[in-house]
Amino acid sequence: MKPNAIAWFGRNIFIGFDRKSYQVMDYDNRKYREIEGFKDIVLNKHVIKVVSEEETLCLGPSDVFIPVNSTTCDKLFKSSIQITSKFAGISVLHPYIVVLSDNKVYVFNKIDFRGRPRLLQEIPFDAMGSNVGKTISTSSNKIFFATTSKVFFLKPVPWEKQIQNCLVAGKVEDALMIFDQYNTEDEPDRQRKYDQLKIDAAWVYFKDLKFRDAEEMLKELPFDIKEFLGLFLSFVPDKTFFDVTGRMQPSMANVIEEAKKRPTSDNELKKDTNKAQRYAKEFLARILENRRKYLLDNYKDLHREAEFLVSEDFSPFSEEIRQGKVSKFSVMQLLEIVDFAIVRVYLDLKNEDKLSTFLSKKLFCKDYSKDLEVYFFQDPRPSDAIQAKFFE
Repeated sequence: MKPNAIAWFGRNIFIGFDRKSYQVMDYDNRKYREIEGFKDIVLNKHVIKVVSEEETLCLGPSDVFIPVNSTTCDKLFKSSIQITSKFAGISVLHPYIVVLSDNKVYVFNKIDFRGRPRLLQEIPFDAMGSNVGKTISTSSNKIFFATTSKVFFLKPVPWEKQIQNCLVAGKVEDALMIFDQYNTEDEPDRQRKYDQLKIDAAWVYFKDLKFRDAEEMLKELPFDIKEFLGLFLSFVPDKTFFDVTGRMQPSMANVIEEAKKRPTSDNELKKDTNKAQRYAKEFLARILENRRKYLLDNYKDLHREAEFLVSEDFSPFSEEIRQGKVSKFSVMQLLEIVDFAIVRVYLDLKNEDKLSTFLSKKLFCKDYSKDLEVYFFQDPRPSDAIQAKFFE
C-alpha cells in the first residue's frame, strides 16, 4: 500500500494510504489498527496534523478535518474543522489551528469550548482567483503562507489587546475564552488577572443593561460600590465620590442613552427607558446588599480604609480613577453610605418586604436619620408599619 500522508506522535505512526483510509502503526510492535470513524472509507486525499497530545486531525470526506485522540486514536467529541473553499495546507500556532485554502486563511480555536464554534476568523487574500494559496508554515509567533506569486506572514495580535478589543465590542464571552487560552490554571498571577478581567467585563455587561450578567461577574469580587453609587447620586447622602471636572457627571440616564446605540445591549431594555431604570435600581439594591455583607465579613476594623479592585478602562469614572480623583472612605463611612442608599432604593422601588427586612437589622446610617425622614413622608408614603420600624 502506498502512503500519501504520515504523522508521528509517541508510539503512534498515523498513515494515510492511497485510495484507502487512515491507519495507525504501533512503533513498538509494528502492528496496524483502524482509526475510529475511518474504517472502510476510501479517500483520494489524506492530510494528518498532530495538534496536541490530545488531538490529531485527519482530513475526511468533503474537506472536513475529523479530530481523533493522539494517544488512543479514538474519535474525539470535539467540533470538526471545515472550510468552504479548496484546501491547501494546515499549521498550528498555539492556541490556533490555521488552515490555508486557495483564497483564504482560516483561523480556528485549538481549544474546543463546548457550545462555541471553533472558527474564529477568516482572512481573504485572493478575491479574483489569480493568486492561489499553495502552502503554509509557522515560525516563532508568525504564520507564513505562500501563494502562486507572493509570500505573506501574519502575526497574532497580543492576547491582552484581543481581550480589550472584545470588551470594547461587547463580546465578553469571547474575551473570557481568549483569557483561558493564554492563561493556564497553574499560572501564579492568573487569579489577579482574571479578577481584573471580570471587573471590566461586569462594566461591559452593565453598560449593555445586562444586569444579571454584571451581577454574576461582580458577586465574589472586591469591587468598589462607589463606582455604581456615583451613577445614582439621588440615593446617597451629600458625598462626593469622584472629582468630575471638565465633563458632565455620569449618571444612569446617560448609561441607558448610550446603551441605545450599542448593538450588543439588551434589546428589550434599551427600547423601554422606564423599565431599564427600574431594573438598574433593582440591580443596585442587590449589589448594595452584597457590599454590605462583604465589608462586614472582611473588615474587623471598621475605621480602616477599604481596598478595592477598579476598572480603569470601562467604568464610567475611569478617567477619574486613572487620575486618582477618587474620594477615600473608611469601612464605617462606606457602611453608612451603603445603608442610606439601601433604604432610599427600596423606598423608591416601593419594595416594603425588602425594606422591612432591612430595617430589622442594625443600621449604620443613624446619623443620617434626619436626611432620610423626608423620604418616608413623600407620596406615596410607605405603610405605617414601615414608618414605625424606621422611627422606633
